[in-house]
Amino acid sequence: MKNPIKLRIVKVKNLSLKTKVIISFSLIIAIITIVALYNLYRVEQIKEQFSIQNNNVEKQLLAMKLKQKAQILDVLTMGLAISKDTSLEGEYKKEKSSFLELVKKVTDNSSTREQRKWKAFLTTTSGEFARNYDFISSIVNNKSLANDTSNQMIQQQYKMSQAHKKYIFELTDNYYKVFTQEANVSMQQSSSLLDYTVQILIVAIVIVLLVSISVTILFVRAFVGPIRKLQHAISLIALGDFRVKINSDSHDELGLLSQSFDHMTEQMSHMLVSTRRIAEGLTELSTSFELESRMTASAGMEIGRAMNEISKGAEQQAEQAEESSIGIHELEQDVLEISRITDQMKQLSIETTMNTNNGAISLQALSDSALQTEDRLHIMVSSLDALAKLTREINKITNTITDISTQTNLLAINASIEAAHAGEHGIGFAVIANEVRKLSAQSKQSSSDIFLLVQSLQQQMMVVQEKLTETEVSLEEQNGKIVQTSESFSIIEQSTEQMANAMSQIHSSVEDARIKNQSLVQSIHVVSGIAEETAAGVQEINSSTNQQEAAVQRIADQAVEVNALAKQLFIEIRKFQIN
Repeated sequence: MKNPIKLRIVKVKNLSLKTKVIISFSLIIAIITIVALYNLYRVEQIKEQFSIQNNNVEKQLLAMKLKQKAQILDVLTMGLAISKDTSLEGEYKKEKSSFLELVKKVTDNSSTREQRKWKAFLTTTSGEFARNYDFISSIVNNKSLANDTSNQMIQQQYKMSQAHKKYIFELTDNYYKVFTQEANVSMQQSSSLLDYTVQILIVAIVIVLLVSISVTILFVRAFVGPIRKLQHAISLIALGDFRVKINSDSHDELGLLSQSFDHMTEQMSHMLVSTRRIAEGLTELSTSFELESRMTASAGMEIGRAMNEISKGAEQQAEQAEESSIGIHELEQDVLEISRITDQMKQLSIETTMNTNNGAISLQALSDSALQTEDRLHIMVSSLDALAKLTREINKITNTITDISTQTNLLAINASIEAAHAGEHGIGFAVIANEVRKLSAQSKQSSSDIFLLVQSLQQQMMVVQEKLTETEVSLEEQNGKIVQTSESFSIIEQSTEQMANAMSQIHSSVEDARIKNQSLVQSIHVVSGIAEETAAGVQEINSSTNQQEAAVQRIADQAVEVNALAKQLFIEIRKFQIN
């Protein structure tokens, strides 16, 4: 029975490098994918926990808003009790509906038995608290009651309203504490989820790094061994030793390359043996061929001397006609070159005209866009002026509010003094006066904040106005440059048209000169043809003799070179070591 470990090693060797790479990277990608999916699952849990946390925070905000609404209703009720002015009844009804809606939202979050008791008490107390304004309003509108009786009833009803408000605040604070505890618990859970997710991510990164390092080590070991064997074999072959063998039993790409290398060295060894035999035969043949070619070359040289003397007279006769023909041909080439250049210049002038027209059109579009920008800039300046006027009106309003708050503060101080004179009967009125004084101080502080904000806004508007003025000046300068550029394009367009007309005239003149030159060339060609026909017969004989002589001489030289190369080849082949 075969060892299973050896079987697995053989199977791994039979795998190709491509398959090994795919398996290794698939393993890494699978690990990364599993970690990513797990992290996505944890992220979804964290999102749900954050949603719960946000819900608890919203509950806290609802409790705070409920106390604020209760304070607003109390201030309106206090104002009615002091001034006996029922003109704010519409605003009170609006705030009352908002207050009752907040009560419902807060109490809907009751989950325990104790919280459901708070819900019942808060709903009942809030309804009674919201009706206090209506009771005081009915007392104020009842003209049949005496002033003392009316004031006493209003004072009793306001004390009851204060008791309702205090109880509402206590219940709301209970809800706020519960909501705060729930928010803290959800925050702790979110923090623990985040910490656990980070730990898992760090462990996953370490695992991926370990797997990647292991795969890298395996790949390096799979590559380095075969490559070192190949390098050693190639270095021996470079020294001329073709007896080296790698003998790799692997079936991957490097193993197949090693097997192909062994096959190549074997084939090259056979080829060198055959080449050595051919070199021996070639050395013998080149020696005999060298002797025969030297004898033929000496006979050809004697025939060449006689033919050179015959051809000199014919060559002198043909040279004169050739010189004239060459001069006329060069003149024709110059005329054709001039014609070609004028054609190019004409085409360039046409393209320049088209580009100039396109530039003028683009410049006109740019000018129109600049005009539109200038119009919009004027609109922005006018809008900014209107905004400045509105800020000045806001300053006036804030000054009025400051004056009102100052007067209200004085009124509250006087009311406190009167309440002190009244003794026990003026305690409630003193409380009301104290609240009015606080409200007047808050109004004065708010108007001061508004005044500072408006001043900052005015300073920023002044900076924007300066920048708009600078932009308007730059735009006017840009429009002037556009007009100058448009005039320059018009001048360029006129110049290109004049240049095109001149090119057309030059082109027609060159074409006439070219036609006349062609007729002259034809005449010279006739004269040159007669001279060439005279020398052709002698040149043919002379050239044939020269070619034969040169060929024989080349054969002799090549025979010497072949002999030397055959000897050199034989010496080089003996350097290789083969089986």
